[in-house]
Amino acid sequence: MKSSISSPSDLLFLNFNQDASCISVGTRQGFGIYNCEPFSKCFQEDIGGIGIAEMLYCTSLVALVGAGDQPAFSPRRLRVWNTKTGAAICDLNFVTAVLAVRMNRQRYIARVLERKIYIFDISTMKILETLDTSPNPKALCVLSPHDNGHLAFPSGAMPGEIVLYDANNLGVLNAFQAHRMAPVAMAFNIQSTLLATASESGTLIRVFAVPSGTKVAAFRRGSYGAQVYCLAFNESSTILCASSDTGTIHFFSLTGAESSATGSFGHFTPITFTLAVAGSTFGSTVFGSAAAPSNAVPTTVDSSPGKLSANAANVSTTTRTTRSTSSAVSNFDDVAGVMSAYLPSSFSGIAEGTRDFAYARLRSTGVPNQCAIHGPRDNDNPIVQLYVATADGYFYEYSLNLTIGGKCKLERENVIRDSTSEEIEAIYMSKQRGCIPKHELAN
Repeated sequence: MKSSISSPSDLLFLNFNQDASCISVGTRQGFGIYNCEPFSKCFQEDIGGIGIAEMLYCTSLVALVGAGDQPAFSPRRLRVWNTKTGAAICDLNFVTAVLAVRMNRQRYIARVLERKIYIFDISTMKILETLDTSPNPKALCVLSPHDNGHLAFPSGAMPGEIVLYDANNLGVLNAFQAHRMAPVAMAFNIQSTLLATASESGTLIRVFAVPSGTKVAAFRRGSYGAQVYCLAFNESSTILCASSDTGTIHFFSLTGAESSATGSFGHFTPITFTLAVAGSTFGSTVFGSAAAPSNAVPTTVDSSPGKLSANAANVSTTTRTTRSTSSAVSNFDDVAGVMSAYLPSSFSGIAEGTRDFAYARLRSTGVPNQCAIHGPRDNDNPIVQLYVATADGYFYEYSLNLTIGGKCKLERENVIRDSTSEEIEAIYMSKQRGCIPKHELAN
């Protein structure tokens, strides 16, 4: 049986791992893992349709959710897969489909249905808590790669409001208004001190300090609406990129935003935020997710060794005090700041936002994608790399000179493609000889 992708329609899922050193793909045939630099396939497994395949950094552990082609890989089952042994080490079964998975070194986060988030301890796979949320049909939630366990998701209490949650200590940190419309994309920086957001309008990208919720920067992607697919910071949090259905990836400068995030801005008024918690938990599907009833709870948790049973009947409501900003400082141009002061609130957003300083053009528009930035490595080398993985099965690498800006240069274009029988055999033999693929070195 062939592996990976025989046509764009076979690609069900793709995403970068937490440090953007690899991408994982789910297909009708199974799943695969690719190194980004240099681009190469380092693992593949023919196990049937996979709708979600999330890596845990560069370890051999991958969280898999099936596409429903066979009972062992049902959309209602989350399997923690060991790529070294080619077997599941833990199964988590739910009544309805798992829509998204997020994880870091401390926590698994499972978005099940539109209204529930399950939190697991990654070392024991014990269910720590279940959050009952407002409807979230796109399963939008982001987990910080940092060990502090910050989790962000739409509150649903009012359009554009975002909840910051501490997945380690299991408590709400904050709830704040990010946009007037519902958010569609979010991203933490690697230090978990900044959160970037975009709404359904797709014109403005805003950056907030974590956990205060203070707005520290605002960027204008364009004057016309667009569907934002992805937001990504570089490692040093000096650059933010945003991709959309226009086929353009915009680069924005965050110089000063990090220091602003740690400063004192605005006035904070205590508010009460109520979140329903059930005693019982993992996401990023690029091409949509299945709808499911709103009353799903985990039925069984099969782990090694033994089994855990989740009981979501005992639901308690906890009220925690959070803070929201009544004023915020954004990184506007001076003229825009003056103009917005004289405009009605419904028009003030028109003057908001600094424009991009660089951009990259994709070959096609309207194709969902994921992107990541690497660099600059030091002050003497102002070059950054942009990686883009697209739903039609391409992997692009661009370079950008920060001192020049402007249009990025396309350095390499690769196809996420079928592997030949010889390539499959080479991968197998390298593992037999103990030549562990790059993505397994950190296990």
